[in-house]
Amino acid sequence: MGSERIDEVFELETATRELAKEHRPQGLKQNKEIAQIGGNIAKQTHDNLEKELGRTVISNQNALNYQYVEEKLL
Repeated sequence: MGSERIDEVFELETATRELAKEHRPQGLKQNKEIAQIGGNIAKQTHDNLEKELGRTVISNQNALNYQYVEEKLL
């Protein structure tokens, strides 16, 4: 996983966590709404990063190989 992707995942988790702290959602519906807002923030961040870099951040070369991870954990 490339460092840009790790940063993006971190931003998503941070945004969603902070929104949940602030709004204190109760129940599935409210938690889902907060998760969607956090996802939108992450998407905007991702799009802005790609625009600034002038290239895509995720590619076949830096995508996580889940098969390798599973085999390594076994």
